[in-house]
Amino acid sequence: MKPTILIENDVFFEDEKIKNNSAKVAESYFDVATVDHFLKTEDYLHHKHFINHNDYPMFWRGSFGMKAQMTRYANFLENDKLFDCLYWLPALKQYAHNNDYIFLDAEKILTLPENQWPMFIKPVRGTKAFSGYLFTKEKFQEEFNFFTKNLNESPYIICQCSPPNPIEKEYRFVVVDNKVIDGCQYLENGERIDKPCNEIDAFALAKIITNKDFFLNNPNFVIDIAQNGDIFTLLEINSIHTSSFYSCDLDAIYERLANYYATEIQ
Repeated sequence: MKPTILIENDVFFEDEKIKNNSAKVAESYFDVATVDHFLKTEDYLHHKHFINHNDYPMFWRGSFGMKAQMTRYANFLENDKLFDCLYWLPALKQYAHNNDYIFLDAEKILTLPENQWPMFIKPVRGTKAFSGYLFTKEKFQEEFNFFTKNLNESPYIICQCSPPNPIEKEYRFVVVDNKVIDGCQYLENGERIDKPCNEIDAFALAKIITNKDFFLNNPNFVIDIAQNGDIFTLLEINSIHTSSFYSCDLDAIYERLANYYATEIQ
């Protein structure tokens, strides 16, 4: 029998050009169930055959909202520390794009002297209260006002702060069962671009990082690699459940995922 996958429709970039593309590709390898909005997730799990979710593992993909719904079910929990740069950055700093860093709360950052700006700032949590960016002090004050007042985020969220370090290209690699399945380029000079990754060195770095002991108990995830000239560095680690696969080979990814979960079922 095929393993089951639950997908929130039209959340990912790979669904932009072809509606419900993730579900259409996955159905060749999984028993596919879909919801059109994350708020439908819990109701669906309660009233469909997923009520017996503890009997078998199940894979899912969707938004952070869907993840909040899924975490009520122990089977679907993942180790969020894997995506928190407070943990992965010290462990993998030799590969990191920004390895000259400090961790400060957002309110404290705003007190830093003028000669330290601009600086790269991002929240350490993988849920990302705001996107990492090269901020001037004025722009970060605007961002701070927005996420504290409009998003009700704490002014004391811990952030990574680093000096400016240019990025020319960004690549995404999808890892299943601790193996890099495929990669693609998704940004160039800050602009969206969707094309295969032809950089052997980017693939090589993704494979080196994937084999580190840090991932021993975390077989499925996504790695982002940055390029500046001929230098390749680790940019981020993200959840395979909530991350876009962009122009990676979706068939290869879903086939490997299905094989992984089918093995877990047996």
